[in-house]
Amino acid sequence: MLAKTSVTHKVLKSTFAILSSTLNLAQAAKSIMSKIILTLPMIFLSQQIAAEEYHFVGVEGSSIQNIGKLVFQQLCAEQQLNCDVEMLPAPRAERSMLASKAVGEVMRVWSYGEEHPNFIRVPTSYYSVKTAVYVRKGSGINVQTAADLKGLTIGVLEGVKHSQNVSHEAKSVIKASTPQQLVNLLTRERVDAIVSSYVDGKATIAAMNADKLVELSTITDTHPLYIYIHPDHAQLAPIIDNTINKLMASGEMSSIILEAESHSF
Repeated sequence: MLAKTSVTHKVLKSTFAILSSTLNLAQAAKSIMSKIILTLPMIFLSQQIAAEEYHFVGVEGSSIQNIGKLVFQQLCAEQQLNCDVEMLPAPRAERSMLASKAVGEVMRVWSYGEEHPNFIRVPTSYYSVKTAVYVRKGSGINVQTAADLKGLTIGVLEGVKHSQNVSHEAKSVIKASTPQQLVNLLTRERVDAIVSSYVDGKATIAAMNADKLVELSTITDTHPLYIYIHPDHAQLAPIIDNTINKLMASGEMSSIILEAESHSF
């Protein structure tokens, strides 16, 4: 009788172990299926995002913008996004965004988002621009701050926000369509000073042999540059922002920027 009871106990114990194991496997399978079900929409969304073509715009005729374009294209490649960047005059690039003809715009300053609060600013800046003021040598113009421009006629590039922000204090402002036209305004004495990015100003002055122009180092300023996304494509903003932060954390962003700069100057 005791022997039968022992055997029965062992059978029950073994059966219970099998049932427990089966239950654990079922729970594990259920957990895995739940994760798959939750993950599938994200996978399909990622595939959909990767499959679409995204048309961005930038400002033409600028070394800084060319750098931004090249770096941005690397960001897209990192996420296997199919992006193109069309370089346009600044006002046309802005209108393309307003008319929903562009998914986004590369390399704009913070104030651009304040002017267009519907645009989505990718939170992390990925480059910066240094604003500089140039005058003719021997002009006697002594500018220490932007407020000192209030008695002067200033030349700026149309649609370039960081330059226009500096020139608010000027007596009058003449807008040029290209960096070359801007330098000509100063060499031909149509304006007292011009406001440009440091890089584009130096490059254009050198290319045009305008050696009678000089930078006023006392009034330079540096502005972070951002990518802006049209609200119809808001899903791209966190993807691009995460990519920027990832590449910055790994140190790859510095290499990408150096490579872009080597092809732009």
